[in-house]
Amino acid sequence: MAQTTKSWRPSLLTAAWRSFEINGEQFLVKSVFLDTSYDVAVTDLVNIWLEHIELDEFKTRSKALNPTADAPPSRFVRQIGSYLEEQKTDGQYAISQSDEMDPSSDMVLGLVTKISRFTLKWEFHLQAASKLEMSQHLISPLITMSGELARRQSELQTLLKKKDKEIAEYKNSNAHLSRRHLETAVFDIKTFTSEMRVSEAFKKVVSSPAAASFSSVQNIYEQVMEQRCKQEREREEEEDVDCGLFGDPGSLTQQLPPSLIPPGSTGSHTYHLPQSLVPQSAGEPLAKRPYTRSPAVSPSRSPVKKPSPAKAPEVPSQDVELARRQELQERLKVEAEKKKTKKKKITKL
Repeated sequence: MAQTTKSWRPSLLTAAWRSFEINGEQFLVKSVFLDTSYDVAVTDLVNIWLEHIELDEFKTRSKALNPTADAPPSRFVRQIGSYLEEQKTDGQYAISQSDEMDPSSDMVLGLVTKISRFTLKWEFHLQAASKLEMSQHLISPLITMSGELARRQSELQTLLKKKDKEIAEYKNSNAHLSRRHLETAVFDIKTFTSEMRVSEAFKKVVSSPAAASFSSVQNIYEQVMEQRCKQEREREEEEDVDCGLFGDPGSLTQQLPPSLIPPGSTGSHTYHLPQSLVPQSAGEPLAKRPYTRSPAVSPSRSPVKKPSPAKAPEVPSQDVELARRQELQERLKVEAEKKKTKKKKITKL
């Protein structure tokens, strides 16, 4: 069974952070600019601000800030976006907040630059985001990056030790360097760590974390976020396959077992479940859904019938409904297991 893959488009989550110095302070900025929209995030490592804007709002703001401009909006979007990919010297950046006494209040990032003889002005109206957004865009990726960098450092240490053994083997075979200045000492992790702790580069990183954190590891941040998004898409696709039986609450299309399809109906039609079996909310088990019993006859329209001879006791309709419900649960469970088995076989192929 072929599975459909969701289309991928650039996301603010996978965009890389860039270091900006604005108003004498360090900020990290990331953005995604498309032809008809853009997303921007700014953080001072304490708070995070976000803005998403669509084409109509972009046109309105562009006319207000640049009333004499006649260029198409898509061109303006690209021009503005280029000034957030990196901090350019020909651009003037300024930040103001709605409440100067509250560091977490909404922010306006202003940009002024010249294109030929035209002065381009723009304002990013960023709103303070939640702690969850801060975690998704910054804290959690940094923790993952730290783990990945530690793993890569360990791999490099192992590789260096192998190289040292290889060089020692060459020396034992009477091999010599033609240029003595290229010779290096045997790698020792303790010596290396001690040298790094007292280096000037280490002091610079500690004194300016915002500028140093992403300057040389942007590619690792992008790799981490792309891998996370890929894993999230795979989980969503797997859930879609496993839960596809309940794509439309209250109905099952071409998936009911034959024994549960009412006489006279065909598999090509949608069979509506009883109200007692319709999911009231996502993830609610069938056993917990309220059971409502419909009256067997209509009191206002049913004629009065004469007493009939005694018959064998019948199973109450409530028990019959419960039995049907349990049978349906079991059959749906079997169908779901079959789908998972087929999916595993397809993956192996």
